[in-house]
Amino acid sequence: MNSTPFKIAARYLFSKKTRNVINLISGISLVVVACVTATMIILLSAFNGIEELVDGLYNKFDPDITISSDEGKVLFGDSLDLASVAQIKGVLYISSVIEETAIISKGESNKSLCKLIGIDTTYVKLSGIKENVVYGTYNLHEAGENFVIPGAGIAGDLGLQLRNGESENLRIYAPIRGKKISISQKKALRDEVVSTSGAFSINAEMDVKYVVSTLSFARRMFDYENQSSYIGIEVVDENDSEEIRDEIKMLIGADFLVKTRREKNPLVYETNATEKKAVFLILVFVLIIAVFNGMASLTMLVLEKQRDVSVLKSMGATWPFIKRIFILEGALINIIGAAAGTVLGLSLCLVQQKFGLLRLHGTVVDFYPIKIDGVDIIVVISTVIFIGVIATYFMVNYLVKKLKETSAI
Repeated sequence: MNSTPFKIAARYLFSKKTRNVINLISGISLVVVACVTATMIILLSAFNGIEELVDGLYNKFDPDITISSDEGKVLFGDSLDLASVAQIKGVLYISSVIEETAIISKGESNKSLCKLIGIDTTYVKLSGIKENVVYGTYNLHEAGENFVIPGAGIAGDLGLQLRNGESENLRIYAPIRGKKISISQKKALRDEVVSTSGAFSINAEMDVKYVVSTLSFARRMFDYENQSSYIGIEVVDENDSEEIRDEIKMLIGADFLVKTRREKNPLVYETNATEKKAVFLILVFVLIIAVFNGMASLTMLVLEKQRDVSVLKSMGATWPFIKRIFILEGALINIIGAAAGTVLGLSLCLVQQKFGLLRLHGTVVDFYPIKIDGVDIIVVISTVIFIGVIATYFMVNYLVKKLKETSAI
């Protein structure tokens, strides 16, 4: 007897109605729910793809975890027990980094403000800087001579000709401690001529911001001895970054700032997450509107099936039994729509991943990135079914109540 309401509801859904408009409205409701479900899956997967792309771009330059001073600009070499940090489970590489503002110029008129970042050999292992040299080669030191690698944006601004592997001489100005930086106030600046070995390209922001050099060259330019701007740490599994960050905090104390890559670049990640939530809420609102189509067909179905209700009542069916029939009818529309939409959405996502139908031009990737997340799929399906069933429940309660008031049975 428990399966009877479901069988009747399924028959009502798929059988031809007396009024064709009911079939039409039911079909439209199902299609709309499917389309909204597919759209939610596609858009959330697109945002996941963008987040993965952004994370991949920053991963090429920023370490998984950074340690910096909570008070001053620099860390002193003896202020941290890096040997103990290296013993923490999951820590792979540790690197010292100098990052300070400098001026780079080609000739007297071509000058550009930049961030000179001095790195050691370990930093190459924890970043993708070497693989992202697009002109020339990755070479920061050879036969006692230092080289620099500017971002492609800076190279373009300075008019450097590096496409065929040529090397150009640049002059780098670094502020002398205790004096204000000024292009015209040369006494406040220390300068040195250095050659380029190539240019790197990661993203538009970094390409116009950074110039890479050896750690020893940067320390000499900024008059540092064993100081560092921060310590970069690479972990075995990026998913463990937060757990390892907490262990490092407990080990080194409260005098240092320990941040993951996401915490170091909060605006980038939070903006994407906020947009993703906003789009999801907008589509939920669209879904609620779509559910009203289902309520319209359900209302017309209840009115059409009044004679069936009378027959069922005469056979001993209770009002709760009749309510279950129509609740299941509405639930079936939403469940089938959600299932069809999920299949459609996942299919389109997989096609985009495989063939890249939606192309992008002039960007770091050739086609729009997509990443399917199982959690998002579960959230979408649950949301669609939950809203549909709740709306159906209240609508059927109202309709059956009115039916009872007008029924002679």
